[in-house]
Amino acid sequence: MSLSDLPLLPILEAEGLVKSYGTVVALDHIDFAVYPGEVLAVVGDNGAGKSTLVRCLSAAERPDSGVIRLHGAEPRFRTAREARMAGINAVLQSVDADPAIEIATNLYRDREQAHPGPFGKALLWMESKGMRRSAAASASRVILLDEPTAALGLRESAQVRHFIDHLRGRGLPVVVVSHSLPQVLELADRIHVQRLGKRVAVVRPENVTVPDLVAIMGGALQVDPTDQALGPVR
Repeated sequence: MSLSDLPLLPILEAEGLVKSYGTVVALDHIDFAVYPGEVLAVVGDNGAGKSTLVRCLSAAERPDSGVIRLHGAEPRFRTAREARMAGINAVLQSVDADPAIEIATNLYRDREQAHPGPFGKALLWMESKGMRRSAAASASRVILLDEPTAALGLRESAQVRHFIDHLRGRGLPVVVVSHSLPQVLELADRIHVQRLGKRVAVVRPENVTVPDLVAIMGGALQVDPTDQALGPVR
């Protein structure tokens, strides 16, 4: 048996996550998995629980119930810092934050001088935004980005997408919450779709269109479990 025949296991996964705020159920028994070297997009309408999922996965918030596993183990992170030290690096959405600065602040403080090439150009762009760099990215196991290009212009958004491609090329899984469905279809290897706090589908971009995603998000289109991309893309 060759290495390529071995099953590919998730880097970060969750089963049955539940999170409520009073009477509002933000996550309703959500399952989740992201695999090595893939970009997994998380999409859904407002109120679908996308940001809550990322906050629970990164230990910024604690789910009411459910299990989160990192490399198959069940860590008991008390804080987001503990999760970050273990390799779960998250850039959370903030009304007041510049997403580009947040990416660099979380991933590139105190890092050595950037090397030439696409990755180096991305770092130089980050430095031009007044960002510091860190060694956290080199120790990362998974990157979680909540709407990383929401407040950026076209050029900066393209740099971030290039940066995400580079991380994927290094074998790092990247989870991207995005409202831009055309961008998701271009960038993602798999798309995790949420509706009203539930995961309603996991699909591959080559099998769906923007209208398909809108219909799934709105409940007008259901994806048969046998047609869902629940496993990794090799």
